[in-house]
Amino acid sequence: MAIDATKIQLHLAQIASIYNRLVGVIPPDRWKSVSELPPERKTIVGDCALALSNGIDFVRELLDESLLAAQIKISDTSHAKQFFNEIQKRRDDLSDLWLESIGIGPLSLEDLGLGETVPKEAEPHFTPYHITDVASLFRWCVERVDDYLEDGGTNPDIIVKNKVHDQALRLMDASFFQPDKWYGNLRQLSPLVLNTKKLPQAVQLRIRELYVCLIVGTPSAAAILARSTLEYVLLERASSYAIRSTQSSGELKRLGTLVNEYSDAAPELEIDMRSVKRIGDQAIHAYVGHKNVVTITACGIGEVFRSWAGLRDVLQRVYA
Repeated sequence: MAIDATKIQLHLAQIASIYNRLVGVIPPDRWKSVSELPPERKTIVGDCALALSNGIDFVRELLDESLLAAQIKISDTSHAKQFFNEIQKRRDDLSDLWLESIGIGPLSLEDLGLGETVPKEAEPHFTPYHITDVASLFRWCVERVDDYLEDGGTNPDIIVKNKVHDQALRLMDASFFQPDKWYGNLRQLSPLVLNTKKLPQAVQLRIRELYVCLIVGTPSAAAILARSTLEYVLLERASSYAIRSTQSSGELKRLGTLVNEYSDAAPELEIDMRSVKRIGDQAIHAYVGHKNVVTITACGIGEVFRSWAGLRDVLQRVYA
């Protein structure tokens, strides 16, 4: 990407303005208490934190700090100093602040059921009074059916064919069977759900699959699917922005080319598009030694939620 001093200066000024607005609502030493704010102020904090997280990544993507300071004489401006000395250093804190503001909070592998598998201990004999979670309820119900069949039950209303109760018990012993985690993920996703009624059916299908990835807990798959959905949408809506979807050779344009052309035609989409692309690229192209390699850690999972939020904002704009 060609160096554009004016463009970078503009983004640094915008980032500084948003950051100053944020700290005016809640200073950094109180960010962990964002849940205590009134709903309207919490919304302001979330919008600012997300814009800042994406803005920092966007400026870093344009070019690295040393090259920026050397080739573009803006390092003495107040907003550039604030960016390099303060704002960019809080990038991860800002990402966590956004998650907290929408009720998700810092995520971990355990939160999405991706922690190390722990060997299961012998299950107790459950009674209704012992049931405190969904997985236990499933197991208790299936075991009662198993007991009923072993006792030679003949109730005509209970017909179990093909040993499905055995299959159910084996499924519940699998390490990936974590219905309580799935329900927790669903609750975490709920603040970010998009009304898809105005979207084309093909896009609705992709969004439903993306939701499943986030609920089941496959963040890398979600990041890749968000990227591919962005590519599909930009191709599908290209003519609405006077953009050709194909190259002169007749081949479809690549996502990077589409993002560049959309950025010129609709600058308000640029940061969100680049955020979705960057996070998806990290999941697709990760390899040993790559500076942007994604590891599925708390930060990596938080990145995927940011990717979906960016895609959601793009969809709301291009299909408005």
